[in-house]
Amino acid sequence: MTRKIATDETATDDYVDPRIIRTRSAVIHAAGELLLADGPDAVTHARVAEATSYSRTTLYKYWPQRSDLLRAGMEKIGKQKMTVDHLTGDLRTDLRSLLDGLVRDLGDDVTAKLMITMLERAQHDASVAEVRRALVAEIAPAFGSVFATAIETGDLRPDLDVDLAIASLAGSLFFLRFLADESITVETADRIVDDFVRSHGPT
Repeated sequence: MTRKIATDETATDDYVDPRIIRTRSAVIHAAGELLLADGPDAVTHARVAEATSYSRTTLYKYWPQRSDLLRAGMEKIGKQKMTVDHLTGDLRTDLRSLLDGLVRDLGDDVTAKLMITMLERAQHDASVAEVRRALVAEIAPAFGSVFATAIETGDLRPDLDVDLAIASLAGSLFFLRFLADESITVETADRIVDDFVRSHGPT
């Protein structure tokens, strides 16, 4: 039986048209390079089309909003997506795993500068704000799953506020990097996770 080759990125068949794969790879690369070189303002359909030689019509088909291109650029730059796929059930191990990508990003001067620029632009640029909301929506389920498991096993108190818990972990890294001007290392993340578990464990 001949399997159908999908011609759309969202298709659920076994194979995706190689042209789609090439297009996606080129656009992600171009958007990421523009984002790193010139900031979020540079990531537009026109600039990405120019950089990839794909038409704007093609870009609008798969990335209809500017926020879609910005997310593609972040995908190129981001070191790790925070998902539930590889959670172990061990609280400290899973929290460290979820923070690893952020630790590496904040430890890289270029990426860290871009992150703070994106946060600032999100205050007055709707497309950047949409990317920020989407990224938060992506990481929240993984943290929520870790916290729920830890509450069930008695490693965390049942009255834990998920949003504040995420803010405590990620916010500590941002504070140390951008306000205290401290280098972010694996040891930094270890200290933050250990302190969090001690502070929010059962009394």
